Amino acid sequence: MEKPTKNIIQKFYENRCNDEEYKLMIKYLNSLDENELNAFMETHIEQLENEKIKPEVIYNLDFEKILERIDLKSSKKIRTRRRPAYLIAASIAIFIMLSAYAVYLLGTFDKPQSIKWNKKVTKLGQKSIITLLDGTRITLNAGSELMYPTKFGKKTRKVLLEGEAYFEVMPNPQKPFIVKSGDVITTALGTKFNIKAYPSEANIKVALLEGKVKVSKKGRNGAREILLLPKQQLVYNRNTKKRSISEFDPRKIIGWRNNVLVFENEKLREVLIILERAFGIKLEIKDKTALQKRISADFENESFWAIIKVIRYLTDLETKTVIENNELKKVIFYKK
Repeated sequence: MEKPTKNIIQKFYENRCNDEEYKLMIKYLNSLDENELNAFMETHIEQLENEKIKPEVIYNLDFEKILERIDLKSSKKIRTRRRPAYLIAASIAIFIMLSAYAVYLLGTFDKPQSIKWNKKVTKLGQKSIITLLDGTRITLNAGSELMYPTKFGKKTRKVLLEGEAYFEVMPNPQKPFIVKSGDVITTALGTKFNIKAYPSEANIKVALLEGKVKVSKKGRNGAREILLLPKQQLVYNRNTKKRSISEFDPRKIIGWRNNVLVFENEKLREVLIILERAFGIKLEIKDKTALQKRISADFENESFWAIIKVIRYLTDLETKTVIENNELKKVIFYKK
């Protein structure tokens, strides 16, 4: 059977198909054998990831909720008569796909029903320290999200990260510590490392300070693994799927924990993103050509305005402020 168009597949993920499109999708899925269905999931898994479906949402799904969701998306005509067989098949197909995604996302977690999740979110300008029950200490950078179970399983200790965090992992050879951040999975026994994986950025960065970590990414040919040594950083680009390993300056990579910001020939665009996260204040540039200017500077426990003054000097730009309810909301850079 001919494969449905990419648009129809995407609408199916989002429950936006009309009657005929649903029928077409279900007929196509039913025509696939197990291997072909797995290949289909592998091909389109990134589309599911873009939906940002959280593990606790997946685990709480049941057939009735799925059926209700589909009914809400269906026409009035369908809602007023007995549920068609193809809608029931659609609910089952969606459930299978989301279940497969849960397995892909969480790997070898213990039984889903045994897991309860905590979530810690930091706003811009905010950092947070989380100490897990095993003694592992995690420093969460601004604009980040960490999900971790209330109780670890018997075989592994797994958490999910969006954003940036510094991990000080309590050693336990019998129970590896695993961090999933986007496409990248980092595994450690007892070590110190930093992961930067903001959804808005193309690069995922894993930098090892002490010990050893294994970094892997699942692909069609299985997981590809790399063993990092101290002072090594792996950079994986989500767009090109390429990766590289190089040495790094610890002060530049993890200085944020102690309010240290080090910029070495960085584009002004990247500098402003980091400053926005660190201070929680919006930074805007009127002249877009200035975003390509390069900045080299070293700040340690400097105030926001001290840093802005240096940026103004290095870029030859002026600033004006936006105040709302007696609170600084934005700083705008412009040419003199």
